[in-house]
Amino acid sequence: MNAAEFTDNVRRLSRPAYINTHKDKRLVKKFSHVICVYLRRAAERLIGFYPSSPVLYAYLSDGWGCYVEETFIDPSCVVVRKGRSRAEFLLERGIVKVLDDNDDVRMAMILSHPRGMTLGKKAWNVFTAACDFFPLLRTLGVESFVINIVVQDGLFVAPISRHVHALHTLYYMRDEDGDVDEKHYTMKNSDLVFVVKCISHSICNACKWGLADLVSERIVDDSYIVMESLRGGSTFLLQHVAQFLQASLAFGPCTETEEDIVRFWEFLGVPIDLMDLFVELHPRFVGNQLLVRPTLEGDVDCFEKASTCVMFAMRWLRCTETRWARKGVSARAFFLEPIARGRRASQALR
Repeated sequence: MNAAEFTDNVRRLSRPAYINTHKDKRLVKKFSHVICVYLRRAAERLIGFYPSSPVLYAYLSDGWGCYVEETFIDPSCVVVRKGRSRAEFLLERGIVKVLDDNDDVRMAMILSHPRGMTLGKKAWNVFTAACDFFPLLRTLGVESFVINIVVQDGLFVAPISRHVHALHTLYYMRDEDGDVDEKHYTMKNSDLVFVVKCISHSICNACKWGLADLVSERIVDDSYIVMESLRGGSTFLLQHVAQFLQASLAFGPCTETEEDIVRFWEFLGVPIDLMDLFVELHPRFVGNQLLVRPTLEGDVDCFEKASTCVMFAMRWLRCTETRWARKGVSARAFFLEPIARGRRASQALR
C-alpha cells in the first residue's frame, strides 16, 4: 500500500457517517500499529536532532476495563461457545517537548496500544509498563536540561514516585572505582523527576461523595440504564441519517455575522477540529428544513459535511457516577439535539 492509498483509507475510515465492516476493523488495527510506530520514531528523531536542547517528557497512564467477547470453536466436534469476560487494560500516552535552536517549542506525541493487565495491577506492574513504554532520555543522547513528569492516579503516586526516583538514581550510579567527572555531576543534577497526582480522579470522587446525600443508588442505576439504552439505540438512528437529510436538507442565507456564528458554536461545545465545518455550514432548522449556507449548493461534499454535523449532535456521553451531573455539557447538548431531531431549540423549550 502506497502513501496515497494509505491516506485515502484513513480518510474513508475516519468519516463519522461510515460504518466499518469486519475487513475494515482488521485494517484499522494495522493502521493503528503503523501510527504508533511512526509517532514513536518521530519523537526519537526529534530528541536526536536537538541533543543539546532542554527536553520535557510527560508520561500518563491509567487503568480501565471493558467486556471482551470471546468465541471458542472446537474443530473435533460441532461446539461453539460465545461469552464475555472482563478485561483490564492500561492506557498510556507520552508527550515530548523540545526547545529548538530558535527557542521555539517542538512537540511530539507518543501512543501505544492498550496494555493488558493480566499479570497484575499493582504499582510495580504500572512502573514496569512505564519503563517499557519509552526509554530514559539520557539513553537517547540528551545532554541538556531534562524534566520528567509522571502523571498517575492518587493510589499509585507514592509507590510510583519511589520507583521512578530510584530508577534515575540507579542510572547515574558508578562503580566504587569509577570516577565521577563534572559532566556526569551536571547531567545528574539537571535531570529532574516529578510524579504528579491526577486531579480528575479527586474531582470525580468529590462529586460522588458530595451528591451522596441527594441521590440514591437507584437513581444512579436508572440514569445509567437510560443513557446506555440511548447509546445502544443510536446505531439504528445513525443508519437513517442519510434518509433524514434527503428529506430536510435545504439552502438558505444567514443574517448573523461570522464572529457571532463562531461564538455561537463555541458556546455549544463544538470541538476545535469540527469548528470550521460547523461555521462553514452553520446548520439550523427553520420549519421542517435543515438550512445550510447557499454557497455549499455546488459542493459535492455538502451532504457528507451535513451528515457529520448531524451525527455530532446525536452523540451521547457515557454515563458514570459523576458525568451525568455535568450541567454545562448537558445544557449545550440540549440545544444541539434539535439539529438532529428536526426541531428548533425554541420548540424544544416549550
